[in-house]
Amino acid sequence: MRVLVTMQPAFGHLHPLVPLCQALIGAGNEVAIAAAESFRPQVDATGIEALPAGIDWLESELSAFPDYEEHRARGESKAFLQSEIFGWRTARAMARDVEAIARERKVDVVMREPWEFGGAIAATTLGIPCVLHGIGARANVEEILTLASGRLSQHAETLGIADDPVEWLGGALYIDPCPPVVQSSSAWFRPSSHQLVRPQLFDTTDGSPDPPAWLATPRDRPRVYVGLGTVMNRWHGLLRRIVAEVARLDLEVVATTGPGADPADLGDQPANVHVERYIPLTTLLPHCDAVVCHAGWGTTIAALAHGLPIVAVPLGADGPRTAARCEEAGIGRAVQVDDVGTGRLADAIADVVANPRFKSAAEAARRQIEQMPPPAAAVKTIESLTR
Repeated sequence: MRVLVTMQPAFGHLHPLVPLCQALIGAGNEVAIAAAESFRPQVDATGIEALPAGIDWLESELSAFPDYEEHRARGESKAFLQSEIFGWRTARAMARDVEAIARERKVDVVMREPWEFGGAIAATTLGIPCVLHGIGARANVEEILTLASGRLSQHAETLGIADDPVEWLGGALYIDPCPPVVQSSSAWFRPSSHQLVRPQLFDTTDGSPDPPAWLATPRDRPRVYVGLGTVMNRWHGLLRRIVAEVARLDLEVVATTGPGADPADLGDQPANVHVERYIPLTTLLPHCDAVVCHAGWGTTIAALAHGLPIVAVPLGADGPRTAARCEEAGIGRAVQVDDVGTGRLADAIADVVANPRFKSAAEAARRQIEQMPPPAAAVKTIESLTR
C-alpha cells in the first residue's frame, strides 16, 4: 500500500503523525510526507521520505502571508489563519501538487492532519480514501471546520459534492489519538469510521543531543520543566516572564527556548534555573516533577505519558480547550497569560508541586494512555480501506 501524508509545516503538525507513519512502514507499506519545501529538513530528520508540495512557508514565521499582520492587529488572526490560510490558500496549492504526486506514484491512501485540507481535496478528486489523523481532541476538528466553513463550501462546490464536512472532510477513517481524560466533546463531528490509537512520543527532529550532565545529578528539591513549544515560544517575551516568576520558587527550573529562539534572550538566571535551546522531552521529563507549558498537544501529551501534572498558560488554537480539560480532570492548573507576573503562576506551580492529588490524577492519565491501542491497530484498519 502506498500512503501519502499531507501536513502544515510545523513540528506540532508533524510529530503526532510520525509514530503511525513508522508503524505503516514497519508493516511493509510505502509512506511519503508532502509538506512545504522549507520544512523538508525537519521531515527528512524523521527518516520518512519528504516530498515538497504546496506553498513554501513555515507556520512559525508566516512571512509568506504579509496580510496576516493586518488581520492580527484587528484581532482576527485566528479566523484568518484557519479560514484563509489553512482553508483556502495552502489547501488549493497543496491539492494541485498532491494530485500530481498521487497520480505519478499510484498512491492508494492519503492521510492528512486536521489543519491541512489539500489532501482531502486531492483524494476526493482522485476517488481514493482519505484518512484524517487527529491531533488533540475531536473538538479541534470541529472548530476549524466551523471557522473555515465558507471556504470549505467553495471547495465542495468546485468538486461537485455535497457540502457536508463530516462526510467528505471526516474522511474514510478518523484516527483518534486523544485519551478520554482530555477529550473535548464535539457537538456534531462524529465520524462514522473511528480508530482510537495510543499517542506515542516523537521529539527528535532537532537531532538527539547528549543530555546535559546536570540532568542526572542528585537534587534536593523538585524539578519543573518550562517550555512553550516550537511556535508559541516566540510569543512576545512570554517565556522570559514565566521563567522570571518560576525562578523565585524553591524549585529547580529547566527551560527550553525552542527553535528560532536564543537561550541568551532570557538573560542571566539564578543558580536554580537551567536554560537550553532544546532537550528531547523523552530525555528530560523522566527527571521532572511537573510541567509548565502553553497546553500545546505535543507537550501536554508528553507530560501525561510521563504521569506529570501540568500548569498551563494556554495559547494557540487548542491551548485553552486542552488547559480547561486538564484542570477539570485535576491534572493541573491553568493561569491566563495576562496573569503572568502577578504571582498567580507561582502560586499555581507551588500548589501543583506540593499537592499529591495532581500527581495522582496525572498518573491515572498515564495509565489510560498506556491502555489505548498501539499504532499497529490503526495500520490494520488503514490497510483494510484498500481491500
